[in-house]
Amino acid sequence: MPEQKSFTVEGTQVLWKHYRKKQGKEDVIKFCFGKPLPEKQWATHHIPHATVNACTTSTALAAAVRSLAAEILGATIKPPKNTGCRCAAAPPHGAKVVLERESPTADAAAGLSEPQPSESAIAAAAAAIASASHLLIAAGAGFSADSGLPVYADIAAVPEYAARGLTYQELCTTQLLVSDPAAAYGFWRSCAAQYRSATPHEGYAILERWPAAPL
Repeated sequence: MPEQKSFTVEGTQVLWKHYRKKQGKEDVIKFCFGKPLPEKQWATHHIPHATVNACTTSTALAAAVRSLAAEILGATIKPPKNTGCRCAAAPPHGAKVVLERESPTADAAAGLSEPQPSESAIAAAAAAIASASHLLIAAGAGFSADSGLPVYADIAAVPEYAARGLTYQELCTTQLLVSDPAAAYGFWRSCAAQYRSATPHEGYAILERWPAAPL
């Protein structure tokens, strides 16, 4: 049985377990956000084997898992320095783009707090995208935030929910449809209304133009 570990993301306690999968290309990470729940109610997410293998220490793996949890929660965290983690991506047609973190000295000299990809890595990524037959864009909650939509940390920040002690994670469970259908349907109705009324920002237009745009 995997060891249960924990950390905190912007005030939210996160319990997690790492299940190593020998088959396939991804491991399983199970999360419990907020108050402790039986493991069968934990959220199941996946992390690529390449990411796990690139983390040479337990600290590096914990940092990668914490970044995943932050993305799920819609939080923004800065990756810790010197975790020993190298992030690799495998684009189509066998091309491989590796974005390595700069040295702490170089980062400090440049006034940077986060690792920056090299120009060669950017060029390799552009070439891989240009040769791809399909392109899948995976964007976090922050992408829609620029259209005025709230991210996970804010979408449930409603006084009525707070008065009932309901968190975002609890509002998204199927159990709430049984225990408090008015709250469940009210939450998703308000979400749908915000989605319909929002105006897509320029980023969406740029993505829509990509298929026809030469790189």
